[in-house]
Amino acid sequence: MPPIVVFDLGWARYFGGERAVRHPALAAEVAELLIARGMRVLAVDTLSPDPTDAAGTSDFPVHQIVLGADALIVENLTNLEGLPERVRIGFFPLRLPGDGAPVRAVAFD
Repeated sequence: MPPIVVFDLGWARYFGGERAVRHPALAAEVAELLIARGMRVLAVDTLSPDPTDAAGTSDFPVHQIVLGADALIVENLTNLEGLPERVRIGFFPLRLPGDGAPVRAVAFD
């Protein structure tokens, strides 16, 4: 199974509100380290692993590092609280054209 890293920052509680766009973000160095250690999927409970800039930035270093390594990014996860530190998880996307799609995320023993 490919290594999946899930960040539960408690940010899902802000979805739909103004604070959702002011979420924590990963440093590019963290993404590089995770890729170097074999991560194939990065999952976060924020809008993005990169900062969300209301001014419309086009600089997404974490996206560039992760996607450039042919790995995947899953954003906007919810209901992560209570999951054990290590868990099997699957992401089942809708088959849609384009570079993104909603997924059903499932964690199981």
